Amino acid sequence: MVKAGSGVRACMARGGLQKATVVGWSGRGTLEDLASSIGGVLESTGINGKMVTSGRSLIIQGPDPSLAGSAVRNAPGVDWVAVGMALRTFREVGETAKVLARRYIRPGARFSVVPSGGSGVPASDVGGAVVSAVLEEVRGVKVDEARPEVVLRASMTRTGGAIGVEVSRGPGGVPTGSTRVACLVSGGMHSSVLCWMALLAGYRLTMVHAKVNEETTLAVARLYAELSRRADPTGIALEVLVGEDAGRIVSWALLNERKPVFVGSHSGCGDLRRAPAGTMAPLYLAQEEWFRSEISKLSLKPHLGQVAPSNGSAPPDETLSFGGARADVSGVLDGLRVRTAPGR
Repeated sequence: MVKAGSGVRACMARGGLQKATVVGWSGRGTLEDLASSIGGVLESTGINGKMVTSGRSLIIQGPDPSLAGSAVRNAPGVDWVAVGMALRTFREVGETAKVLARRYIRPGARFSVVPSGGSGVPASDVGGAVVSAVLEEVRGVKVDEARPEVVLRASMTRTGGAIGVEVSRGPGGVPTGSTRVACLVSGGMHSSVLCWMALLAGYRLTMVHAKVNEETTLAVARLYAELSRRADPTGIALEVLVGEDAGRIVSWALLNERKPVFVGSHSGCGDLRRAPAGTMAPLYLAQEEWFRSEISKLSLKPHLGQVAPSNGSAPPDETLSFGGARADVSGVLDGLRVRTAPGR
């Protein structure tokens, strides 16, 4: 994929056009949920910009496209991310396409255009205008839908639109919705993948971890920090149980009405037999090879130990909660060291 950089900023300065990041919707959930989730990600990173919808896309106007694109490219519900320029009228389609073509498409290269329209603007008209402009501007280029070297994403309605060069694919999935699920996390591979899959399924996520030792807690802190950067951090929380009864994690979750309660497992896993009633194992049919493939998509080194859940019924001595903002590993660990009771 094309990499965004200073070139796109220079093109925008020469053309007097407004820079924009274009985010494609996966088609699952709702576009409104995606807009809300993307807005939360941008706010948590301190990136300010105007966000509008155009067809099946979101257009983020104002901030540096490379920064905004990097911030949102892993958010659940995102199909692809492109960087380019915003459009006010259909007349700007050809001019903008030429500006991007000069920068990103070399002579003789293969390219494709993926258009979308709406509000009386046919997608075929948008695609035709972009293709014509590129063929006119760059010598020897060819339209190749099967093996393009550069993909242009163009969206236009009567109220405006954008054209961008695709720079990355997103994870797909469902944008963050309103339903919350609790996931029991040990810091290992299975529970870490389960949390990411819960986010991709559109859940708001509460991670519940029983502190066993520093290694497992560090692994969970890393997972929480990464997920809070991939999705709207207001939809992600971490609750750490500490004290003599910290092993009674499932019973605590059920007593506090954290339902549904998910536990990570895999086909043939012996731990599933020890899981108390009331927990669900939505990834039970997944094979180990699939878990290893999915964990490689997260920048994590998960804790490899296994901690069996307890069937006890007493609540833990203490619960420390984190959530609502982007997290960093040191902040979580410092909070665990300093705080001795909730709210202190």
